[in-house]
Amino acid sequence: MRKLTALYLKSVLIILGMFLTVGVYAQQKNFIDQPYLEVVGEADTLITPDQIFLSISLSEKDVKNKMTLEELEEKMMTMLKNLGIDLQKKLTVADLMSNYRNSLLKKTDILKSKQFELEVNTADQATKVLIGLEELGISNVHVARADHSRMKEIENTIRIKAVTDARDRAAALTHPLRQQVGPAIFISEIAPSLRGSALGLDEVVVTGYSGRARGVTSIKTEEEVSFRKIKVAKTVTVRFALK
Repeated sequence: MRKLTALYLKSVLIILGMFLTVGVYAQQKNFIDQPYLEVVGEADTLITPDQIFLSISLSEKDVKNKMTLEELEEKMMTMLKNLGIDLQKKLTVADLMSNYRNSLLKKTDILKSKQFELEVNTADQATKVLIGLEELGISNVHVARADHSRMKEIENTIRIKAVTDARDRAAALTHPLRQQVGPAIFISEIAPSLRGSALGLDEVVVTGYSGRARGVTSIKTEEEVSFRKIKVAKTVTVRFALK
């Protein structure tokens, strides 16, 4: 009796498995067999970053007139405060170390250095900061990264435009065929390459300097600096069912 019961249960499980397999196969077959149109939609915009992060390096080798690194740091802090910058929110210590590279040549030549990251939000603020740093003799400054406070919102808006562009292209392609665009059955966003990312360092340039994006050399007037607009682009692949 037990053997018959076990055999019956085994048979039921096999039958259920067959139904499930047939159901999944039918769904896949229906998706593949139905007529569809695949198109690529694109959209982009230009934005001015409102969050530029400057990397500032202080080193004893740049200290003059027997000023200590700590004294130079204090002067920098005072200058930034006078510009109305909230140091607790905008300034962070990125690195604190002693440089031992020259210690093999001169045992006493051990130079301390300290690295900061400062957030500036406008071209005018960046200009004043760079002028102030140059006046203090701090020249090791470069753009570390950039961002926008509403980046996620901007990216989602561009995604919507890219999908809309895909539907417009699909409608244009199907109109001569007297067919209609049905619902989307597949959507995929194409990830940008590293070089084409929205806020890569190669694209973030502070114009008005004799230096390039990564290096800042000198600045003379407060009208010279501006942030170059950055391209934010999105590309999507959409498959529409055809009616």
